[in-house]
Amino acid sequence: MAHSSCILAQDAALALHVGEKMNEYVRSQLEFLRELSDLDSRVSELQTKMKEKETALATLKEKLSKNKEEYATRTHQLKESEHAEHSEEVKLKEAEAELKKAQILLNSAQRNEEYNILLKKRDSIRSQISALEDAALARLAEIDSARARLAELTKELSHEEEGLKAASEQTKKEVDALQNEVDKLLLRREELKTKISSEIFTRYERVLNKEKRRVVVCIKDGICQGCYRTITPEQINTIMRGESLIYCRNCNRILYLQEPEQQTLPEEGGSAPDSSN
Repeated sequence: MAHSSCILAQDAALALHVGEKMNEYVRSQLEFLRELSDLDSRVSELQTKMKEKETALATLKEKLSKNKEEYATRTHQLKESEHAEHSEEVKLKEAEAELKKAQILLNSAQRNEEYNILLKKRDSIRSQISALEDAALARLAEIDSARARLAELTKELSHEEEGLKAASEQTKKEVDALQNEVDKLLLRREELKTKISSEIFTRYERVLNKEKRRVVVCIKDGICQGCYRTITPEQINTIMRGESLIYCRNCNRILYLQEPEQQTLPEEGGSAPDSSN
């Protein structure tokens, strides 16, 4: 009987030792996962900043491109207007020459019938000249407006090109700096990957790809800070004992308990809490 008791005591000690080792393993995995989750959140934040800066630069380029298109269009329109103005000027001179001829013929008309015909012709030419003069004035106003707008566009393009050049250089510096930080974080990510169970890491990646947000979140006041659903007491007790990793039954995020000194701090990750919770 004494021998049996000794064996039982040894088995109990071994079980306790294995349990402690298991708890230590789970805790280490959780710490690695928390660091990985923080790292991925930071990478996502940096990549968003890079995208915003590149988008802002693209907006400047698009504005410059549109103004260049407008400049080219207005330049073409101005040339057409100038060509049309020249043609109208030629027609006006021709009409004035015809008017002089008609007036000479009218002055030398011998018969009333001939006089009336030439009078109508002269009046018709005068009307034509008046219309040509009105068109010429409108065309000149159009040309003046086009030239003024082209002058404005020339200044705008010069200013925008200078601004774009400076913005491009600044954006490149900022994006390069952000990318450098991302690269360092990704190196650390590869290190963490080797320390995390492949099965756990695969599940982590699956949740990350689905949620696109923080995967490892804390439980605050019995609530998952990822999806803001209630966590069962059974799951909380399992986390406290450190027996295994616990996943939220609603969003599949990995859960951990806040340390007492962190209870008043807001948790990062997930969307804004529902007031109904």
